[in-house]
Amino acid sequence: MLEEVKIMKKNKGISGENYFKDIGKSTFILEKIPVSIVGILFFFCLWTMTDIILNILIEGDFNIRRYLSGDSVIIDPEIALFILFILFFFWRRGEYRSIKGKPFVSLTKEKIVLNFGKHSFLWDHIQSVDVEGERKLRIIAGKNKKRKKQTTDLKWLLSKEDFINRLKNNCVEKNIPYHEPNLTLSSRISLFFNSVIE
Repeated sequence: MLEEVKIMKKNKGISGENYFKDIGKSTFILEKIPVSIVGILFFFCLWTMTDIILNILIEGDFNIRRYLSGDSVIIDPEIALFILFILFFFWRRGEYRSIKGKPFVSLTKEKIVLNFGKHSFLWDHIQSVDVEGERKLRIIAGKNKKRKKQTTDLKWLLSKEDFINRLKNNCVEKNIPYHEPNLTLSSRISLFFNSVIE
């Protein structure tokens, strides 16, 4: 707890409050293995379907038996899977470095910045904020037809309670609808698939 307070004081300043994620390398790797497997399997299915469609279009007399025996028009998926595995490795390595080096969330008087600076919302443009089970943060922002919805996973966030309280206070001050519903099973599944896509 003292360590969290030190980090908060160290990162408090003109820019506002910065909140970091705290995670060990082994935990991060174990958590990301299923996400990476799902991503690779999705790519493999997409690759196979593309290969079959190309075979049907290119060959006049397409034979599924010959295709399954290995006579394919484009390269075997094993090469693509190997390349994809290496890309996933470097991507996850970069993601871990971001987690350790950059603030995950920043709250200022003008805006909220999420996902290591990837997404930012001006308080004036935010329409509603939901925090499901102290884990899933959903922000809806924009005007008229240009509405933007951002879902963020607050897992491993240091000083999570402090962040949620400050977020709630900001919403109350600025008359932004704020809700804290329970985390449902569908929300957990959507968080998992968000981590596959991101």
